[in-house]
Amino acid sequence: MSALEVLARQIERATPSAFGLNKRHVLFGSADSEAAADQISEFVGRELKASIRDLLIVRIASAGAFGFGLSDGRKVFLKIHAGEVATDQLHALHDTQETLRQQGVPAARRILSARPFGENCLASVHEFRDRGDKGRAGNWQCVDAAAAMLARIVTTSRQLGDVASLPHILDEEKHPFAIAVPGVTPPKKPSAARALDIYKAIEERARGVLGPTVVGHNDWSARNMRFRNGEVSSLFDFEALRLGPEPLLVGHAAIRFINEESGVPDPMGAAVRFIESYERAAGRRFEDAAAIDLDTGVALESARFCHAAVRSSEFSDEEAPAIFDTIMRRFRQRFGRSTVTELGPWRAR
Repeated sequence: MSALEVLARQIERATPSAFGLNKRHVLFGSADSEAAADQISEFVGRELKASIRDLLIVRIASAGAFGFGLSDGRKVFLKIHAGEVATDQLHALHDTQETLRQQGVPAARRILSARPFGENCLASVHEFRDRGDKGRAGNWQCVDAAAAMLARIVTTSRQLGDVASLPHILDEEKHPFAIAVPGVTPPKKPSAARALDIYKAIEERARGVLGPTVVGHNDWSARNMRFRNGEVSSLFDFEALRLGPEPLLVGHAAIRFINEESGVPDPMGAAVRFIESYERAAGRRFEDAAAIDLDTGVALESARFCHAAVRSSEFSDEEAPAIFDTIMRRFRQRFGRSTVTELGPWRAR
C-alpha cells in the first residue's frame, strides 16, 4: 500500500462520523478521503519540494494535524488551520513559538509559515518533534514537570516585548467545523443552557481579573507534551498560546491538565499539586486577591468542562450546577487557603 493510500485511510478513520465528514468538507472542500490525501501531497510537493514517504501521525480535532517522513529524509509536522484563530493571530502565535524555542522552550522549529491551503484554509509546517515519552496527569513527576514548564513560559513571556496580537484566554472560541455543509447533517447535541449560564457568569467575573498580562496556554494537557528525566522534553500545540493575568491562566491550566479521558485517581490533589509546583518553579505564591483570581481560573475551566460534558451527553444539563459546585468545593477544600475556603458557592456570588 502506498503512502497516499495509507494517508487516505487514516483520514477516513480520524473522521468516521457525520461530524467527521463535515470536518473533511471544511478542510479539503470534499468528503473524499483520497482527494484529501492528494491535496496534502500536492501541497508538500509544491511547498517542501519533496514527497510523502512515511505517515507518522494523523489527528483531526480543531485543526488537521499530520506528521510525515519525507523523501529527502526530513520529518515534518503539517497543520491545516480552518480558521480556529484569525490569520494575523496565527502568524503571531507561530512567531511567539519560534521566539520561545530560541529561549530554550522545547518547541518545534518552524519550517514554513502559514500559507493558503485549498480554498479557505491555511497550512503551516514545523519540524516533527516527538522526543520523550507520553505522560499522565496522575503521575506526580509529570504534574511537577508540566507546572514548571508553564512557569518557564510565563516568566519568559514577561521579556518578549509586544505580544498584543496573541489571542486572549477570554476571547470567544471559534468553531470552524460547526459550519453547515450541504448534504451533511451532524448529530444534534443536547441542550446545555444551565451549563452555559454557569460558564457565562464566571467568564464575566474573569473579565474583572486585573494584573499584568502574560503568555499562557489554553490546552495545557499531558497529551500536548512528552517527558524525559523528570522534565518536559517536547511541547506541542502552540496555537493554543493565550494572553491573560497569571493567576487566571494558572488556575485554568491546573484543571485543564487533570482533565484526562482515562481519569485521574485524585484529580483535586493533582490540581493543587500542579499549582504548588508552579509556585515553587516561579518563585512566588498566590495569596489573598491573587488566590481568589486563581480560583476564578479554576472555575472558568471547570465550567467549560461541565458545558462540554453536557454537550457530549456525559451527564444532563440539570445535573451541571450540582456537579460544578462539587468540583469547586473539593478544589477549595484541598487548596486550603483561607481567602478561597471562605468563599461562598459560586451561584451565590
